Amino acid sequence: MVCMIADHCKAHKALDKAIDACYGKKGFKSEPERLEFLFERYQEYIVKK
Repeated sequence: MVCMIADHCKAHKALDKAIDACYGKKGFKSEPERLEFLFERYQEYIVKK
C-alpha cells in the first residue's frame, strides 16, 4: 500500500485489520486479494436482498 501521509497509512492498516477481523479472514497476499474477497461478500449480500 502506498501512503503519502503516515497517519493516513496507519489508519488504513487499522481499518483493514478491523474489517479482516469482522469477516474472520486474515493473511491476504495483497490489497487486490482483500478487495476481491470483500466484493464477493458484498455481491452475496445484495443478491440475498
